[in-house]
Amino acid sequence: MTTSLFLCDCGGALRKSIDFEALEDRLSSYEGVGPVTILSSLCQRDGLERIQREIETRAPSSIVVGACSKRTLLPVLERAAREVGFNASLIEPVNLREQCAWVHDDRAKATQKAERLMKGGIGKSRLLRAIETRETTRLASVLIVGAGVAGIQAALDLANQGFDVKLLDESPTIGGKMALLVKTYPTDDCAICILGPKMAEAASHPNIKLLTYHEVVGAQKRPEGFKVRIRRKPSYVDPGKCTGCGVCAEKCPVKVKNEWNGGLGFRKAIYLPYPQAIPRKYVIDSENCLYLKKGVCRICEKFCPAKAPNFEDKAEEFDLEFGTVILSTGFEEFDPSWAPETGFGKYPDVITQLQLARILDPSGPTDGKLKRPSDGSKPERITMVQCVGSRDPRYSKYCSRYCCMAALKNSVLVKIEQNPQSEITILYKDVRAAGKGFEEY
Repeated sequence: MTTSLFLCDCGGALRKSIDFEALEDRLSSYEGVGPVTILSSLCQRDGLERIQREIETRAPSSIVVGACSKRTLLPVLERAAREVGFNASLIEPVNLREQCAWVHDDRAKATQKAERLMKGGIGKSRLLRAIETRETTRLASVLIVGAGVAGIQAALDLANQGFDVKLLDESPTIGGKMALLVKTYPTDDCAICILGPKMAEAASHPNIKLLTYHEVVGAQKRPEGFKVRIRRKPSYVDPGKCTGCGVCAEKCPVKVKNEWNGGLGFRKAIYLPYPQAIPRKYVIDSENCLYLKKGVCRICEKFCPAKAPNFEDKAEEFDLEFGTVILSTGFEEFDPSWAPETGFGKYPDVITQLQLARILDPSGPTDGKLKRPSDGSKPERITMVQCVGSRDPRYSKYCSRYCCMAALKNSVLVKIEQNPQSEITILYKDVRAAGKGFEEY
């Protein structure tokens, strides 16, 4: 069993740093090494044909190639090897260009390092085993985990190309965080006006199936793709019967803080996340429903004209197979109560930027009117504190890349649309406007 060696000087460009003849002499003395061949254009057709002739005449047990980067060279070598029936897994590339010639000026030391790199490649080549390759047909189905704006756009792009797409989200609606923003920077376009049509298109597309109120439990990699175990959370409302009329929520006696409005305002135990939610199907909050917690009530069932509430609903798990899985999972908002110096959670008028966005939204808790949560009055002075929870060694050392622009956007909305006389102060470390059109904004 012998190992054939090939050295490439990259058209002579590497000879200034490496003595290839000296390297050839040293490597030829290694045990188990066949002929050492120096080429100037290994990646070109004539160089590849030289390697193919070596394979056909000598049938080496493995091949070590000292040339440029593995990322550049290996695909070319693999194709050439397959053309003559040589198992491509028995080729070991060694990077003599980027990792040796380009980073050293001393020719003698660079040549010595090249020998050591090649010695390592030779040693590794003796451990290589032929790997069988198989061709499989990848499933033309895609699972997208996370149905925010990125997930929705990915679903539409793939569905329009003919792929079968499942769009999964753990919440009862698609749309993600963007659906909760009143406007987007840097153009100040209406957020739901942009997102709403995409949500509707995704819901009605023949190649897209929505899996809202679902979550991924586990996944297994297979040659043709992935086998994914999915859990459907019980909504306690039959989506096939629910018409979204809202009578159930009107009659429900339970009020809880509305997490879709950042905890501002209230919703019922049976609820629709927000008016533009898709699918427009109500769900029952099992943590706050009187019947599910205490066995009393069921008033929603009594008044629902479609008899959609189903208190016998149970969670279920099932397996689906996909050729591709896309993770588009978005983000969770930092809880500022972890930073007690901000007063968040202690003083009702200390709120987050997302809560302010909900206040400024016409479908939000104050119908789009700027009001203080404590007494409903219009604030004359507003202070925005940046980098809470980010760029802070106590929490997250990285920059969120969001809060600077969110503060600027909400400041503009307050000054232009709510109260031109308001006094707004932004406390910042640096204003990081990192995006197209952000600096101009």
